Amino acid sequence: ELALRQDGHPQRAQWVLWEMTRRFPDDLHCRLELARLLAASNAPDDQTQAHRLLQQVLQLNPDHLHAHSTLAQLAIRRKDWPQALDHAQRGLQIDPGDGHSAVLLATAYARRNGPDDLQTAIDHLRRFVSHHSGQLNAEDYLHRLLQRQPLAAQGQLPAFKDDEASASTDIAFSETDPAWRAFA
Repeated sequence: ELALRQDGHPQRAQWVLWEMTRRFPDDLHCRLELARLLAASNAPDDQTQAHRLLQQVLQLNPDHLHAHSTLAQLAIRRKDWPQALDHAQRGLQIDPGDGHSAVLLATAYARRNGPDDLQTAIDHLRRFVSHHSGQLNAEDYLHRLLQRQPLAAQGQLPAFKDDEASASTDIAFSETDPAWRAFA
């Protein structure tokens, strides 16, 4: 599946993951990877299906860190702040040193943009970085939030750039290879 994605065949990779999920319904890794592939899409149906798959993973393993972090990412995209905060916090309860969950929690606060949310995000990441040194993504995001702080104080806070845009998958084209179509 990974080789297909890296070789520029996301549709084939998705099919392989669907088939693996069908054949091995108790394999959480297959469900998770399929959900991540679907979550990276901008198509609403793919996002919905990713959410369903991740909920299935959590039914089988309520403490699955990567399911919670992916659900937090999806909630941030939807601007569903309570869900984003809940899943990011759950990720940090499972693994207090998980930098990805720490950044997701700070992202949810910062993008929610309520009173004191930016400061809450900064304070959270400062505590995290002080306890878990070497978390480069968390340190980098803290630095970016600190740069935004003076603009926020002046009421000139620009909108966040959509960091998830770079995570979207390539557009899936119809399969034209007759050998693959016969196999699939």
